Amino acid sequence: MSAVESAEEQLSYEDEWWEMNCSIIPPEFNRLILVGMVGAIIAFISVCFNTFLFVVLLRNPRHRHSHLVYLMFLAIADIFLSGAYILLFPVNLYMDYFASELLAAAWWSYMRIMITISHVFISTSAFLICAAAFERYITISKIACQFARHHRLIIIGACTVIAVIAKGPMYFEVEVVPNANCTGVTSLTAIPSEFSESEPYKTMYKVSM
Repeated sequence: MSAVESAEEQLSYEDEWWEMNCSIIPPEFNRLILVGMVGAIIAFISVCFNTFLFVVLLRNPRHRHSHLVYLMFLAIADIFLSGAYILLFPVNLYMDYFASELLAAAWWSYMRIMITISHVFISTSAFLICAAAFERYITISKIACQFARHHRLIIIGACTVIAVIAKGPMYFEVEVVPNANCTGVTSLTAIPSEFSESEPYKTMYKVSM
């Protein structure tokens, strides 16, 4: 093989590697519309209405000491979930569509914490719905159990703590590292961390959760 052929082969390999690892893949138009625009608008409306609901419930002392306290904290969870959706999905699409290094730098800086927060509040919402359903059940069943009615804030706090313990370690499961020699939007990438592959976390915690 001549030196020219060897150089051409090396150049072809480098072009193929760059195309695979460093090129920007623009989002499909339908996905950009549905996720980047429609989804973002719905999420923004969710933030507004859940904020309004939270303020209304908070300002009335009767609501703060009734079963509606579950709804109040569910509104908080939905606010964070909707905000996390906007920051994670539409921003990710826009940074690829516009090849914006500014959006890419911002997205990679908060990606891990936003994913963790969204999973924590998803779990918290599920636990709060279960707690509210259980209180409703013992009410209509006329079961003598005053703990659920008189210690709602303790139950809500326990739901939040359990969700944080269950999903909080997700923050440490990925690392944001430089993407080889890539520049611009693709200069960073996410890889599984050593922590996520270590024992006993991998077997006893990560798989079970």
